[in-house]
Amino acid sequence: LIQEVNRRSLTNVPQREWTQFSIAVNLHLFLASLLFISGCVCFCISLQFSTMFDTVNCSDGLNIFPPMLNMMGAFTGLFTLRTLHLKWPAFVHLISCVIVFPLNLITAIDLIANSFHWSNYWSRYPDIYPDISQQGGVEWASSFLWMDVAIGIIAIINDVLCAFIVYIYFKFWYSVRSNNP
Repeated sequence: LIQEVNRRSLTNVPQREWTQFSIAVNLHLFLASLLFISGCVCFCISLQFSTMFDTVNCSDGLNIFPPMLNMMGAFTGLFTLRTLHLKWPAFVHLISCVIVFPLNLITAIDLIANSFHWSNYWSRYPDIYPDISQQGGVEWASSFLWMDVAIGIIAIINDVLCAFIVYIYFKFWYSVRSNNP
């Protein structure tokens, strides 16, 4: 593994693709941080305002722990951009993007599925449980619905960025040129 990683380099990425790669890595770090912060905020707000429901929104941990791993993996991308002469940051960043891709997908699917749950509260439960309507529960169900959808969309965008980053790695870093040291 050491020999394989040491044979590879990001120095052979053409300028246009390098600019796209740099933008994608920085945007990935920003969106990964936004995803993690949004998941934490969703959990905290939901703990406060889900008391009238039988479930707490964002309580299964999928909106906090995979985004935290995603953020740490995205942070290694900064080292990759700044230390082209080192071979291992690129390898660690590639592995982290490959690992967080399915985790982000699971997070997005879970959040979108939760949005359907809150959609039921929003649309049907005012008639079934009028006490929830009187306590402002319908508005909070609507807020939880849109929070889940927004965080799910951020997770999907993160996955698209991870896929693009992995594509650049496989196209330019994984292909070894004869002039690489």
